[in-house]
Amino acid sequence: MKRRNIGPLLCLILTTFLFGACRNVSDAPGEQQGSPILEEVLPGTWEAVSIYVEVNSAEGKVDSNFVFQINDGDWKKVFSVSPPVTYFQKDHKYRVEYRDRVDSVMSVSRGIWNLMGDTLMMIESDQSFQFLVNYEKGLMYFQGMRDWDDDGAEDDDYQEVKRRVSIGTD
Repeated sequence: MKRRNIGPLLCLILTTFLFGACRNVSDAPGEQQGSPILEEVLPGTWEAVSIYVEVNSAEGKVDSNFVFQINDGDWKKVFSVSPPVTYFQKDHKYRVEYRDRVDSVMSVSRGIWNLMGDTLMMIESDQSFQFLVNYEKGLMYFQGMRDWDDDGAEDDDYQEVKRRVSIGTD
C-alpha cells in the first residue's frame, strides 16, 4: 500500500480554517464600530447594581484565591458607600463618580470609551479596561479581566451589572 504525504494538504486546510475564523462574521457597514443597539443604549447615566470578582493569586501568591462580591442593597449597608455612577457621554467621554453613603463625591475617574462589536474599551490616563458587554432588559452586563488586587497581573475575573438611571449625563 502506498503512503501519501498529507502534510501540505493538512497545512492548507488549517490555514483556510484559521483565515476563516479570523474574518469578521458580518461585513455589514457599521458592524465593526460597535453593535448598533449598544451604541444607542450606552450613552446615559448608569448605576452599579452588583460587582463580582474572582481574585486569582492574590498579591501574586499562588493558591491565594478569593471572591469579592457586592450585591444590590449591600453598597450602603455593608460597604458604607453609594453605588458608583458612570456617565457615558455621546462624544465617547465618560466619568465614574464614587460617593460615600451620604452621597458626597469621594473620587472621580475620567476617560474615553469605544465599542467594537460587543467589546467596550474604557481608557483613562493611567489605565485601560476592556469588557465584553451585553444589554438585556434595562441592565448592562460587563465581564473582563482586571488587576483587582493590584499585584501587577491582570488575572482577576471581573463582572459588573449596571442599570440605567437616566438617558442624560448631567
